[in-house]
Amino acid sequence: MSVNNVKQLKKRISELKKSEEKYSVIFEKSPTGITLLNADGIIIDCNQADCDILGYDKENIIGKHITEFFNDQYKALFKVKFRELLETGCVKADLELVRSDGSIVCVARTVSAVFDKNGNIENIIVHTLDITERKKNEQALLKSENQLRSLFNAMKDIVFEMDYDGRYIYIAPTSPELLYKLPDEMLGKTLHEVFPQKQADMFLEFIRKCLDEREVKTIEYPLKIKDKTVWFEGRAVPKSSNTVLYIGRDITSQKESENAL
Repeated sequence: MSVNNVKQLKKRISELKKSEEKYSVIFEKSPTGITLLNADGIIIDCNQADCDILGYDKENIIGKHITEFFNDQYKALFKVKFRELLETGCVKADLELVRSDGSIVCVARTVSAVFDKNGNIENIIVHTLDITERKKNEQALLKSENQLRSLFNAMKDIVFEMDYDGRYIYIAPTSPELLYKLPDEMLGKTLHEVFPQKQADMFLEFIRKCLDEREVKTIEYPLKIKDKTVWFEGRAVPKSSNTVLYIGRDITSQKESENAL
């Protein structure tokens, strides 16, 4: 081998070494957990982020099967996703892992296959992102929505949101029989498109007073609904700089009792 060839070989080796060191730093410093598996699902390497997610040292992870850290209900998912991996080369899944202290961590995983020249899986690369907080927030939001829905279903009042121009922005699904018109005929319309001029003027003045003075306002008024006079006590609460939350309660029985007295 000539001196020139030796120099080129040394240069190539040096470049490969630098490249290896570069990717080793990226591997270890990545904020996302990275796990390298063999074709059987055995962990042959992982980075520090993966160790942090599971709560184990690297030596307690390497050599274990990937499913050893799965929550029991997700272990069967591995076989399903492995078949999908053979077909597509990349799969994604949200699942729960069991940490070293027994606690559960929710993760989003992206799994990619490295195939050999014969089309067989040689290695598997797993990227893991801790989504525990996101899942908690989603569950809290869902719980809040369910509670709000239950509250609305139990309410006998009419509830809607209206802007400064007297336009219906939102109408809650509570007591539609107490609405002046059907919700579809009111949503997106202004008071003057729903009520006669005199009533619309009164309601708009009430709404604007609530917004201008930035305080809760109440009003009592009768409405003719399905040939029956219904008395309401309305309460407007500033919701934003331009919208109010309006709650209307049927007080017809109370008014009839007062008139009887």
